[in-house]
Amino acid sequence: MTTPAGPEEARDRGQPGWYVYGIVPADVELTGDVRGVGDPPGRIQLARHENLVALVSEVNLARGLGTPDDLRAHAQVLDTAVVEVPVLPLRFGTVMATRDAVAGELLAVYQEALAAALKRAEGRAQYVVKGRYVEQVVLAQVLAEIPEVARLAEKIRGKDPNATRHERIRLGTVINNAIMAKRNADTRALAEVMAPH
Repeated sequence: MTTPAGPEEARDRGQPGWYVYGIVPADVELTGDVRGVGDPPGRIQLARHENLVALVSEVNLARGLGTPDDLRAHAQVLDTAVVEVPVLPLRFGTVMATRDAVAGELLAVYQEALAAALKRAEGRAQYVVKGRYVEQVVLAQVLAEIPEVARLAEKIRGKDPNATRHERIRLGTVINNAIMAKRNADTRALAEVMAPH
């Protein structure tokens, strides 16, 4: 009996690999024609073990992964599934040698932890919240809040950049630190507001 090849060995032998998108409950059935990563895109299939299922597709390991289309396909598979069932997403680029390896070396080995995590995820959704500062507004706030910034800005205004190099570096450092502090404070405030949800 031979052991199944890992992704690197499978790639070296010219064998396909199995891309793993996420874990869902076992009662899921595939509907529609969602395509996965790769060129050509792989058809989404299921790797089952008892009360767990992994969403997988065959992928050509010789081609490599990481194109914008691959990233979009990974997200689309997960977004399509989460509408119907709780999903434990796997990190982009998770590949195993065979579909049997997905069932036996991932689902079987981590069955209890994965099942518990799926139960916790039921009825919940995950969101990524991103915020951006309006550059001129945040700079005006920093200028108003930190006297050193105003002083340094005035000192270098209209002067030769080479002659005020030290002051420009100091100004950049102070502004960067102030914006980082604002970002940390705003992140904490947002987390507090979102925590009950």
